[in-house]
This record gives sequence, C-alpha cells and structure tokens, in this order.
Amino acid sequence: MKGRIGMSESRISRGTIGAWWGAAGNAVLAAGKALVGWWTDSEALLWDATRSVAEASGCVAVLLGLNALGRGAFSGITRGSGGFRAAAVAASMLPLFVGWEIVYGSIRSFGRADDHLAAWPAALAVLLAAAVKEVLARRIPDSDVDGRSVARDRIASVVVLAGVGLASVATQAGLETLAFSEAVAGMALGALALWCGFGAVSGAVRAAAGIPADGARTTALKEAAGLVPGVLGVSFSEVRQYGKYAIVRLRIAVDPCLTVREAHAIAQAVRTLLLARFPDMAAVEVAVCPHVQSFTGSPVSAEGAEDGLTSPDYAALSPSCRRPTLH
Repeated sequence: MKGRIGMSESRISRGTIGAWWGAAGNAVLAAGKALVGWWTDSEALLWDATRSVAEASGCVAVLLGLNALGRGAFSGITRGSGGFRAAAVAASMLPLFVGWEIVYGSIRSFGRADDHLAAWPAALAVLLAAAVKEVLARRIPDSDVDGRSVARDRIASVVVLAGVGLASVATQAGLETLAFSEAVAGMALGALALWCGFGAVSGAVRAAAGIPADGARTTALKEAAGLVPGVLGVSFSEVRQYGKYAIVRLRIAVDPCLTVREAHAIAQAVRTLLLARFPDMAAVEVAVCPHVQSFTGSPVSAEGAEDGLTSPDYAALSPSCRRPTLH
C-alpha cells in the first residue's frame, strides 16, 4: 500500500516569493556596487559587485529547485521536473566561476601601478548595501537571505571597506606597501565566493540526485515520525534541500491488519507532525508498508526489509493478526 501525501503549498509559495526577492535584491545591489565602483575606480567594489551577482544566481538556483518541487518533488512523479533540477545545478555553478575570476583578477592587479582614489562614495556604497541586506533578512523572513548570507555580506563589507580605505590612504600618503590593499581585499572576496560556490554546487547536486541528508538530520526526522501512534518502523528514501526548504520521502511500517483508511490516517498524521515540527519542511511523501513478522521471526515484507525497516515486535500486532506458532 503506497500513497502520496501532498505538499505544503503555502510554504512552497512563500519560498518562491522569497527566492524572487533574494534574486532581485542581490541584482540591484550588484548594479549599484558596479556603478559606484566604476565611478570611484574601486576594484574591490567592482569585485564585490560580481560576488553579489553570484549571490543572485544562487537565489535563481533555489527558485528553479522550488519550481521543480512544485511540478513534482521526486524523480519520476511528474514530467519536466528534471530540467528544472539540471538548470538549478547549472545556476549554482556561477559563484565558482565568479570566485575564480575575482582571485585571478586580483593576482593580475598586483602588477599594475594604477592609482585608485576610492574615496567616501565607495565606502558609503558598501555600508548602504550591507544595510539593505539586513533589511531584507529582517523584513522578509521567507526571502532567500538567511543568517549565513547576511554573515557573508558582513564579512565582505568589512573586507571591502578595509581595502578601499587602505588604498585611499596609500594613494594620498604615497605608501607603496598599502597600494595593493584592494588586490588583497579582492583575493579575500574571491576566496569567499569560491567557498560559497562549492557549498551551492554541492547542495544543488545533492538535491538533484536525492542524496540522503546527514545522519543527525535523518535521526531527528525518524524520531519525530516514530512518535505517531501506529508507526512501527520508519525508513527514508530521499531527503532533498532547496535553499531554506527541504522535502522528504519516507516509508512507514504499520500493522497489516489496519484498513486502508486507518493506514492513510497514520500517514497523514506523520505528514502533519513533520510539517509542524520542522518549519523548513516544504513537502512530505509517505509510503505505507504493511509489516509483520513471520512465525520464524524474519520480516515477511521484502520491500520493507530492503529499505531497512525495523521489524516490529510480534506483540505490537493487532490481536486479530496474532496466530499461534506452528511447529
């Protein structure tokens, strides 16, 4: 007996709107940083603008993943979702290229002796961009601007401010040693973009391939599902992460003497509990597997055994299912 328990459409809708806000906000910030960086001739600010473009591409990857989730959470359920997952992986790779370009450009800038008078407009642009990111994170809780994204922007803002300030001081005071501070800041920004890029690609690939979540996450989900009365065993098939939201497919073992309606009610209770306990859970699919011990103590359900379901105790079965041991 297998039935699909539907998704939390409201969470998917909020996540989609949030991803749009994140992509649009980062794109606007990138345009503003690029304009001010070009005006003030600040390489560090221009590189930070490209990093914001990479952040926007990460939001686009999340948006594509959520679209795939809306069309069909798991492979094989709905046609067309595979293309969205592939596009999400491709979009998540942009931060890697951006990070490498920033590092490469920073290294090349060490050989140039150009003077960069990145005065207060560049510093003001950095502070304004950081403030906008803070507002997005606090006023739009469902936007794809989470705590880690804000922390990365804070680090990047400090790096850019240090690079811009030291470069301005070096230009006015004639300090050759500090003249390359923007290049050093650019290398730090590139390293940050590469680090974020590896994480984004890894997450997108894991989501597309349906690679199981980490052990702690799986254990927490199993323990929560096991609290529902009537659940005799829990096995996970897939856990996928799309930005701030996750989807899960699991299999539960129930008393084989239950009716279809009773088994469906247990599955619905599992879904309701997981959605309530885990705010980042966007969809839960529950497959019900009637599971019983044979008279020799080995699982009768081969399907359940392959999925790693724990066999219930014989005493846990309904009285009507209990039979005397045959000799």
